[in-house]
Amino acid sequence: MGKVIVYKVRFYDISTDGWSTSRRMATAKGADIMGGEIIESSKLEIDVSELEVGEEWTPRDYGARKHTGFQARVTA
Repeated sequence: MGKVIVYKVRFYDISTDGWSTSRRMATAKGADIMGGEIIESSKLEIDVSELEVGEEWTPRDYGARKHTGFQARVTA
């Protein structure tokens, strides 16, 4: 599969008169579709298969490489 660059996306929230950050990451095109703006410092290269099918963004609460490799320790 190919690679794609995704970013955190922020939106102006009229109800709070402030900025909110999306729970998804999106490509620059996806951020435009969502009506938000990318946060350049959050740039991350991921596999295209990690995007939602047919979309320009990741699933909600996306955590890149959350479950890779073997468990090394247990936290309580």
